[in-house]
Amino acid sequence: MSAHIKSNSAMAIPEKIKGAMDYLGTVKPGEEVCFYHNLSSLVDDVLTERTKDNKTNTVEFHGVIPVDDDDQLLSPNHQDDNQVKNEIRLFEAADEENIEVPDKEENFELPLVDCCRTGYFFEQAGIGFGQEETFRIFLALKSLAMECTFVSVRFWGKIFGVKANYYIVEAEYREGEGNKMSPDNDDDDENENEATGGDSDIEEPKEDERLPKPDWKEPDPIRPEDHHNGANRYVYFVCNKLGDGWTRLPHTNPTDIVSSRHISKLMTGDLNTTINSYPPFSGGTESNLLRSLIARISACTQISPTGFYQFDEEGTEEDEEEEIRDSYMVNMTFEGIPVRKLKEEYGLNWVHHSKYILPQGRCTWWSPAHNKYRDNDFDEDEEEEESSTHLPQETGPQLLSSVGNDKKVRGNHLAWSASYSSKILPAAENCVCVMKSNQWPGAYAFSNGKLFENVYIGWAQKYFSNGGYSPAYPPESFEEYLKGGDVIELDDPTVEQEEEAKLLEEEANKSADEIENVEDEDDD
Repeated sequence: MSAHIKSNSAMAIPEKIKGAMDYLGTVKPGEEVCFYHNLSSLVDDVLTERTKDNKTNTVEFHGVIPVDDDDQLLSPNHQDDNQVKNEIRLFEAADEENIEVPDKEENFELPLVDCCRTGYFFEQAGIGFGQEETFRIFLALKSLAMECTFVSVRFWGKIFGVKANYYIVEAEYREGEGNKMSPDNDDDDENENEATGGDSDIEEPKEDERLPKPDWKEPDPIRPEDHHNGANRYVYFVCNKLGDGWTRLPHTNPTDIVSSRHISKLMTGDLNTTINSYPPFSGGTESNLLRSLIARISACTQISPTGFYQFDEEGTEEDEEEEIRDSYMVNMTFEGIPVRKLKEEYGLNWVHHSKYILPQGRCTWWSPAHNKYRDNDFDEDEEEEESSTHLPQETGPQLLSSVGNDKKVRGNHLAWSASYSSKILPAAENCVCVMKSNQWPGAYAFSNGKLFENVYIGWAQKYFSNGGYSPAYPPESFEEYLKGGDVIELDDPTVEQEEEAKLLEEEANKSADEIENVEDEDDD
């Protein structure tokens, strides 16, 4: 029985081969030879020559597969092939012996966070990019760290875009370095003067003195925070694909931060895209909007276990009362917090280690009365006006404040949700605590008691507790005149009322003339 089956199968195989040979041996219209002839010649040349570049020596010669002008195979994944070449450079750059690193001291260590280790913990919590992409991120961070002398380099997160995504890196320069893109740069002041036309020779039209002049004055510009301070403490680099070059984002300023709070836009993946919105975005392009969103997300979602950071103990108690602390350091004596407490009592055991951004758009309050961009020569009257229009100082949560004091969202829901990475394994031994932000969906933090890390993976959209984003209403129109006093609004008179008023006016004029004539006769 088995022999009979084998004979049938043996008879079926040659029939299939014969059918395939007939198909390959068919000469199509417009061709001189069949495809089987080209294919057999190709295989024979590959086995005979055994060259490394079989594409140019055999494929192009026989015309089996078309080749483009750049000597690359045309395939549906042609763009992916280019991306693979860029990623290969990451692996080549990993060999430190073949790289000449400029301006580095001896025994210099790259200030990199162990992405593979932190990625493992995020993967346990169901967050992250997978092992392959995590390792590529680590290589991309390493290539960036080899270019400049950073104090720290950290993977901030990934923001999704409509056309392309943004991989974002947070880095900190040493003191006195990396401030060439600072908002206080002299070049920016010159550009500002050119934009405002301060040195223009064009004569402005003369104003009519009879026209009323408005009392409104343009508010003083809010001074941006300096490099290494506030929202500009760190610099951020972005790229669309790992392996491509990193692009540094400009420093943010209070005007852009305040303007970004009133709009809601999805990223496109192109930093030069113009932002069309209402109200208009002051930054103009997507690079400034992205930088403003990064600053806002970092201020709200960068958290760490209580006690991991501490304030510098060198300051006196008087300094602590007079001035708000704005810097901290790692606590070398931190022994860790049990994972169970991090989850069950997260309101007390997690703190913000990023400065709060005030409604003004700065981390530290700045009074317009001390505006650097205005002249220093003031009259006494101007000083009195400034004191009368002095704005009240804005305050917010201090540095290293507890997350339990964060503003609630979704009605009575807290701003953070805590969970274990596993519901099966014992929490105190094998799990990590995972914190999820309800205010900025996509912001996560984890801690195993001693180690912690933050990451953001999302669309950079804030949750609005009132049911969604509502565009701003247009401003109210100015009144044409001030109501009250001598100004009274009346209806226009009708034709009959005008004629009656004319008759009364004529009669009044006649009676006045008669009285004057009588007085003149009496004088004579």
